Amino acid sequence: MTARILLSLALVTGCSADSEPTEQVTSSTATTAAADTAEDRSLPMLVSPTDLTSNVDQDAILVSVNALVEDNLNLVETLTGRVAIHDATGAVTPSCIQPHDDRSVRVVPDEALADGWYELRLDFNGSGFRAEPTMYETNDAKFASRFRIGPGPVLQTVMYCDKKIQVRFSEALLLPRDGEPGQPVSVYADGTACEFQPLEVGAETLKYYQFLCPSEATEFRVVKTGVLSNGELTASLLRDDPQATEVVLDTAESYIFADCNYWHMP
Repeated sequence: MTARILLSLALVTGCSADSEPTEQVTSSTATTAAADTAEDRSLPMLVSPTDLTSNVDQDAILVSVNALVEDNLNLVETLTGRVAIHDATGAVTPSCIQPHDDRSVRVVPDEALADGWYELRLDFNGSGFRAEPTMYETNDAKFASRFRIGPGPVLQTVMYCDKKIQVRFSEALLLPRDGEPGQPVSVYADGTACEFQPLEVGAETLKYYQFLCPSEATEFRVVKTGVLSNGELTASLLRDDPQATEVVLDTAESYIFADCNYWHMP
């Protein structure tokens, strides 16, 4: 059996007093009897917003599982105790977890999340699920989607496929107006400049920047060459190194999906 699991984040109201059952999320290592005996199905699990998404304007999170699964597989039971929100220090953000329906749970913070980076962390150990490559692997062998409440643009992902390379940021950035410097980033393939191809003609902002490279290549450089900003904040090529002006990528260090090379930023 094959299936894809989609976890989506959406604004929901706070925990209701009559929700049954509810529990406090204090650790993402808890397991259930069903999970302990679950067959290893190795089903891929996706999270939305994807890892390194910024400007997420949400105070609560709805984790929705959208997949073709066996009727006797209780996904809510499987995910309960395996999902938690961690703040930038790694501490668990006090939250309650609510069954929503047979394919989803709600993770609702006790208080509205302040601006900053968070992790929606998942524990797959013994669950029969596995993480997609786009998820971030934490130091404790769990997987997470890092998201930011409020703006804070960073380079998210780079994709290379059939001479085209797409540079993706965590939120939309401004394109230069007439008379301003050129496109915010440039890409070089094995040392040769690639041609910028706007995905949306006339757009004022873009989240994805696409380039056409002259030939197949194995090494790419993404370089800041213009005003890289959302209008208020300057974007970073590396979240943990705001001063970085370029990123070097090698196809040998990418992961392959649908015959395309992907690099997910650290």
